[in-house]
Amino acid sequence: DIKSQSKYYTDANGREVLQRIRNYRPTYNYTITEPVSGNYYPVNSRIWINETNRQFTILTDRSEGGASLFDGSIELMIHRRLLYDDNLGVGEALNESAFGQGLVIRGKHFLNIDLPQTSALYHR
Repeated sequence: DIKSQSKYYTDANGREVLQRIRNYRPTYNYTITEPVSGNYYPVNSRIWINETNRQFTILTDRSEGGASLFDGSIELMIHRRLLYDDNLGVGEALNESAFGQGLVIRGKHFLNIDLPQTSALYHR
């Protein structure tokens, strides 16, 4: 129930954090044609949402895609897999496999809920 006001924060390179605003681009008028993929950004080590007295941070051990499609929510795309071409530009299925089986990703996510003023002590 964090009232994040369409704002979320992602790290761009493991060092610099950028504020993201859902369905908004600061340098041009954004037309919403892809409401999900248009709001996904690279997450190299952390993503968070916050309000005045709470911050919810997810730390990752690998690069992923992340978004906050609704206030109070964060979603991460660890690995995408399509068994058939979706005809959206790649021209082939995204079905990576090894030894006859689909790839399995095992990673770690650390969840932290804290005050915004002290949260950075943990995720840095």
